Amino acid sequence: MSAFPSLPHDPASARQPHDGTLVDYGDDGSARVRVMYAATQFAFSLSFTLLTSAESDSLIAHYAANKWAPFSYTWPLDSSLYTCVYLDHPALNPSAAHDRQDATVKLAGVAA
Repeated sequence: MSAFPSLPHDPASARQPHDGTLVDYGDDGSARVRVMYAATQFAFSLSFTLLTSAESDSLIAHYAANKWAPFSYTWPLDSSLYTCVYLDHPALNPSAAHDRQDATVKLAGVAA
């Protein structure tokens, strides 16, 4: 299993837990809760700023090689390890700094 590239995360990056429940409502308005998965899953919205061309190239290369394959990812705030998959192509945008790019990446994962 490959590892997500080691890039400096922006403080705007977020990790959101999901408990695996889904709520349905009947015609009479009554709620029914279904447990879709037992383990807590996490949604990651990662922000990277001022990436060099080499850093953005490594991010895109990792996506191309692992767009449908699980990979390891370490959340930088507490060094927790996750097994993740990409939810979408990384979004690259020109940065305010000359010759740099900003990126947003969306992942889904479970604790490893």
